[in-house]
Amino acid sequence: MKGKYLLLVSLISSLCFTSCTKSRTDDSKEESLSDASIESVSESESSEPAPERLISLYNKDSKFYINSLTASNISSLKTYRHKDFDDVPFVDFEEFHYAIRPYIERGRSFSQIDNDNYVYSTTNDKGKMYFDTKNDVIKYVNFNGFLDALGVNNGICGDVTQNSIKLYKESEKTKYIIEGQDVTINLKDYGFDLVSENNRLYVSIGVLNSTVFPSFVSGLSYNGKDFFVDSFLRRLDLSVYARSGNYNFSWPLASSENPSAFKKVENKLDNEEYRFEAIFADRDNRDDLVTMSLFKDGSGTVNGSGGAIIHRAIKWRLEDNVLKLVTAQTPYESSDLEDATSDLSDIWINTKETNYGKKIRSEKMTQENYHELCLSFDLSYGLKKEKNIQSFDKYFQDKNLKDRLLSNDILVYEDAFAELICKHIDDIHSSINGGESVYSASETKSYLRDKAISYQGERYKAYYDEVRELGQLRETTDSYVVEGNTAILRFQMFAHNELLTHPINHQDYKTESHEAAVLAYNSVVNSSPYKAFAIAFNDIAKLDIKNIVIDIACNIGGEIRCAPYLAAFMTLDPSIVVGNQMDGSLIDYHYKVDLNGDGVYGGDGDSFAGQYKFYILGGANFSAGNEFSAMAKNTGFAKIIGRKSAGGGCAITNRTDISGLTYRLSSMYSLMLKNGDNYVSNDSGVDVDLNIPFENMFDFKQLNTWLNTLE
Repeated sequence: MKGKYLLLVSLISSLCFTSCTKSRTDDSKEESLSDASIESVSESESSEPAPERLISLYNKDSKFYINSLTASNISSLKTYRHKDFDDVPFVDFEEFHYAIRPYIERGRSFSQIDNDNYVYSTTNDKGKMYFDTKNDVIKYVNFNGFLDALGVNNGICGDVTQNSIKLYKESEKTKYIIEGQDVTINLKDYGFDLVSENNRLYVSIGVLNSTVFPSFVSGLSYNGKDFFVDSFLRRLDLSVYARSGNYNFSWPLASSENPSAFKKVENKLDNEEYRFEAIFADRDNRDDLVTMSLFKDGSGTVNGSGGAIIHRAIKWRLEDNVLKLVTAQTPYESSDLEDATSDLSDIWINTKETNYGKKIRSEKMTQENYHELCLSFDLSYGLKKEKNIQSFDKYFQDKNLKDRLLSNDILVYEDAFAELICKHIDDIHSSINGGESVYSASETKSYLRDKAISYQGERYKAYYDEVRELGQLRETTDSYVVEGNTAILRFQMFAHNELLTHPINHQDYKTESHEAAVLAYNSVVNSSPYKAFAIAFNDIAKLDIKNIVIDIACNIGGEIRCAPYLAAFMTLDPSIVVGNQMDGSLIDYHYKVDLNGDGVYGGDGDSFAGQYKFYILGGANFSAGNEFSAMAKNTGFAKIIGRKSAGGGCAITNRTDISGLTYRLSSMYSLMLKNGDNYVSNDSGVDVDLNIPFENMFDFKQLNTWLNTLE
C-alpha cells in the first residue's frame, strides 16, 4: 500500500494532463472515433493478400519498474519493434494495461471495438480514450474521469488539491463554470504511428509517454532494455537512479537532497571487484566525494566525508548480470556488520550493455524523443495562450532550437533543452530537475546545472532580485508577532505533513502563555502551518486583537493542498478556480473544513470569519503563495496589502522525456483570478487592494496604526 500511496500522491500533485469533461458515451455501446472508421471494416474483409507485418517481438524479457526495484514493484513488459522505426520500442497496449493494473486503486478496462479501433476507459465508464489506428488519431472523452482510478473521494475528479490528508472535504458548491470539450489529437502531425495487427494495439514509447502515461505518473524512460518510471525511484530507502542505466545510484543522505549518480571507476584495488564514485552537493553547497567499494569476497563499504558523512558496510552478489546488495547501515560512526540491522534490497546495477554513457542517440530515437517533447508540451504546458504559442514545433524553430533538439549528440540536445526551459520558457515554475538522460555520462548533471545557470531568464532574475530586496528588509521570516491590536502570522512555505490523515482540532493546541504560543508557532510553522495557525488563533482569542495579518512576503509556495485549510481559518467557504488550457474547462472548487474536530465539516465553530479583520501582506509571494492571494481576491475573505504577488499561476507537473531527462513544467492547470464576470490566468500576479510604502512594509508599529485607521 505504501508503494501505491507514493504513486497516487505524485499522480495528482504532478497535475499533468487531465481534462474535466462530462462523458458523452453510451454505457451500453462503445463508440468509435468516426463512422468512416467502422464502415471500413467490411471493406478490409476482402480477399486481398495480407499486408506485410509492421510489428515484431524484440525482447520478451523487458521489465517495467514502477515504485522501486524490488520484485513486488516490477512487471514484465515485452518490447516490440516497428519495421519503419528501427530501435524505437513499441508496447502491446493490453500488456501495458495489465502491467500497470496492480498500481491503480480503481481499475480501467481495455477493449477492441473493431479492426482499427480500441477504447481504454475507467471501469465506471466516466472517462474514455479512443485509439483510431487507421487514421492515427487519439480522442479523449472526459479524460478527467480517468482520475477515478486513483480513488479520489472529494471534488470533481482532477481536484488540484488532491486532498489525501483529509483535512477538508469537497463542498456541494463545487461546480463546472465551463464544461470541457472532447480533445482529438492527430498523431500523424507528430510523426507517430498507431498499429493494429492480429487484434492487438501497439503504441510507441513516445505515444505512451505523452498521451497515456501522464494520467498515471510523471513519465516513462527507456534505457535500451527496460522501462522506468523515473520519479518513483528516488526513495528514502536504498534504491537506484534507474533512468541513467548502468552503475547509476540514488543514495539518500540527510545532508543532501540532490545526490548525483555513482559512476564506475576502472582503476580498482586488487581486492576490489567494483568501485563506484559519486559527488553529492550538501546543504552548504560543498561537493563531497562518496565511494562505494565492492570486494571480491562479497563484502563492501560506502564511505563519504564533509557534509555528506556516511559510513556503511554492505554485502553483495551477482545474479543474472544484476548486482544485488545486502545493505547494513550503521549510525554513521561504525561499519560493523554484526552490530547493524541489515535487510535485502535488490538494486539494479545492470552489467549488460544499455544506452548509458553512449552520448550519441540513433536517428530514430532522436526523432521519437523530439516528437514526444512536442506533443507533451503542446498538451501539458499551461501558458501557451499567454505566450502566444501555436505549436511547440514552430516555437522550437522560432527560437532556433529545433536542429539542436534533434541532435544525436546528447550534450548538444541538453544544451538546447536548458536554453529552452531556463531562457525562453522562463516562468520560474518550469525548470530542469537535475537528471541527465540515459545517454549521458554521470558528470552530465553538473553540466546541466551549469547550463541552467548560464541560461537564466529575465523573469527568473527579476523574481530573485525582489526576493533578495524584500528579504533584506524583512529580516525575520517565520514568526508569530503581536503589535498593539494586530497579530502577524508569518511563514515562507505552504507545507503539509503526509501523516496528517485526520482533521486537526485547533482546540488541542492551546498554550499557557503568549510567550509559549510564540515559541510553539515558530517551531512548527515551517513544517506544519496547520498546527501553527491553530496555536496562534487559540492564543489570539485570549488577547485584544482586531486585525490579523498573514505575512507571506517572499513565500515561495509549496503545497496547494495547504491553502484551503489555512483559508478556512478566515472563511467558511474557501474556494479555488481552476482552468484547463487543453480542454477549455473551468471548475470552481469549494471546500469545507472541520477546524474544531467535532466531525462536522463547515459547521459552527469551523472558522474565525467575522471575528477579526484579515489582511494578506504580499510581495514576491509565488506559486501557492500567489494562489492564496488569488483566493482572497476572488472571495474577499481578506484584503491584499503590500506588493503585487510574483505570479506562478499554474500547478506544476514533473515530467521526463523518453531518454530519462527530468524536468518540471507549468501544467495545463491554471489557478484562475476573477476579473468581473470572467476568470483569467493569474500567472503575472495578483494586484494589491491597499498599497503600503516599501520602507514601511515590515514596520509593524506603523502597520498596526495604519490598519486601525481603516474602516
